Amino acid sequence: MKGEAHLKSQDPDLAGTVTFHLPTLYERIAIGKRMAQLCAPARWEDLPPDERALVRVIATLEYVIDTAPRGFYESAPDGPRLAPGRLLVRDEPLLWEVWAAYVALEERFRRGGEAPGGDGGLSGGSDGGPGGEGPGA
Repeated sequence: MKGEAHLKSQDPDLAGTVTFHLPTLYERIAIGKRMAQLCAPARWEDLPPDERALVRVIATLEYVIDTAPRGFYESAPDGPRLAPGRLLVRDEPLLWEVWAAYVALEERFRRGGEAPGGDGGLSGGSDGGPGGEGPGA
């Protein structure tokens, strides 16, 4: 299942369409590992709720974004690398706009799974997944 967010910004590097997908099981595991990396050396339980939210958003978007405007990327020796966390400095509201669109896609998927013949939401987020409690909870 795919989703998108259409961003408007004064900065042409941030304006455009962001496309994303729901994470696979492997990606959900990788997101959990990335969340642990982002909150280190602190423990997940010790982070304030707003910092936990940022960690979850950044880690998830790093794995689920398929395409994004140029401003979502940073230079790396092997070519541009997706870095949605850059938006915290450049234009944080855009980060939350993309996250809201992702959460809406996730919710549509979960509602679809409740229909007859669906999987009852088993493929959606679960404890420890993008919508769950997170590492160490």
